[in-house]
Amino acid sequence: MKTAAVMILLVACMAFGDSNVHVWGDNAYGQCDVPDEQFYGVYSGVYANHVIAMDGDGGLIAWGDNSHGQCNIPSSTGVLGASASKEFSVFITNGAVETCGTGYNPGGESQYPSPFVKVSAGGFHILGLRGNGDVEAWGGNAVGQCDLPIGYTYKEISAGRSHTLAVTVNGYLRGCGYDQFGQASPPTGKYIAVAAGFTHSVAIAEDSTIVAWGNNNYGQVSDAPSSIFKFVAIAAGDNHCIGLRANGMVVAWGRDNEGQCTIPAGLTGVISIAAGRDFSVALTEVVSSIEGACVEEAGVGFGVTSPFGSTAYNSAPEGSYVTVFDMTGRKVGKTQNNVWDSGSAPAGVYVFVLNNGVSSAMAVKL
Repeated sequence: MKTAAVMILLVACMAFGDSNVHVWGDNAYGQCDVPDEQFYGVYSGVYANHVIAMDGDGGLIAWGDNSHGQCNIPSSTGVLGASASKEFSVFITNGAVETCGTGYNPGGESQYPSPFVKVSAGGFHILGLRGNGDVEAWGGNAVGQCDLPIGYTYKEISAGRSHTLAVTVNGYLRGCGYDQFGQASPPTGKYIAVAAGFTHSVAIAEDSTIVAWGNNNYGQVSDAPSSIFKFVAIAAGDNHCIGLRANGMVVAWGRDNEGQCTIPAGLTGVISIAAGRDFSVALTEVVSSIEGACVEEAGVGFGVTSPFGSTAYNSAPEGSYVTVFDMTGRKVGKTQNNVWDSGSAPAGVYVFVLNNGVSSAMAVKL
């Protein structure tokens, strides 16, 4: 019987466990103090002073301002999305919208008649997009921010401080709420994404360029990137904007009093962005846990010692534990008694990490 070839590699050393979430700008509440782990999604909101991130198990972790318990998100898995406001967090679990926070909190909504797929928190209101294209809006409605036009099927939503914007499946923008600077009255055209700030708004047009309108007191409109640049995602804080280009580079403009528009040097490979009140958030590609392993310097005689086949064996010291990752950094299992049953794992490189990063080895399944 022909067995799969296995190649043992020693991994170069670097700081193990560095997070792939990057936060810059206002840090008065510890928003920039990112937990030392890998994440798979990032969320915040126009009026928020905290950050929410999705971990590898599909649950949520939050940090920053927790004066109203807005970071005390209940333990859960399979979360579909989240958003944040000043005194509460909102998230989707099992198709329903749930919230946490003991200050002003509009509460959640049932998954019926159609499960929610997206959620967005404004200053005092919440938007929820259902799978059938309907938008529910609830909470504070003093200036009509919950009165989004009905009769349309929507695909994107964004709650500003006191206004609302949404993109229909045909690409048209609809808005409602506080409109002193025209921020709730979008320009004509077709769009693929939208973000609502305090008194300004920004969108990605059908040709992937940026369009901004509303209050321009900090250059939120006039300093928008040139049409020669193409974008795939946008986010809006209170008075600033952040955009993600297709090449993984980030651009920010508007108010920069806390450095929220000053992109960290060397930030590349960004795959998702978010904006809080006066800070910005970027998620880069997951850094595989192998990059922190230091086999030789750790002085632990550990490695994968036999052909892969349907199982892989390692020589970890007695009493230790080994976690298996694929090359995206996703945890795919743990060894039991130094054996990992790879099941239907496809061909590729797998990483065996000893004791959460003390050392590691890689095995290539051909």
